[in-house]
Amino acid sequence: MSTLARQIALPGLDAVEAEVERLSQSGIEERGAIFTKLEVVDFVPELSGYTPEKQLHQQRLLEPSFGNGDFLIAAVARLIESYRTHVRHTPLSVEAISNCIRGVELNGANFARTRERLAKLITHAGE
Repeated sequence: MSTLARQIALPGLDAVEAEVERLSQSGIEERGAIFTKLEVVDFVPELSGYTPEKQLHQQRLLEPSFGNGDFLIAAVARLIESYRTHVRHTPLSVEAISNCIRGVELNGANFARTRERLAKLITHAGE
């Protein structure tokens, strides 16, 4: 069984699903993976206005291909900072921020590593 999330299938998409599964197991070069310098990871959210001064827990963000998770981790850190600033009377919980950010990654190893990093970030933030 694939580790990919399953959706209702559309007729004729079996070949697409097979290719997505193949890519999820492939290497960096075949996937066309690009790794962004940390300076850029810190700068892009500023450019886009995704800053802790805003009530980020009332916004939605999509990271369409999170790779090693650097942008995703930075976004969640900003979300946590914003939540603590604007929602002082309610403790931080996964439920409170779970609908704010969505991330997609085809590579299973990258997905697992980033999920672990996110769990540590959120656990540490809740202490």
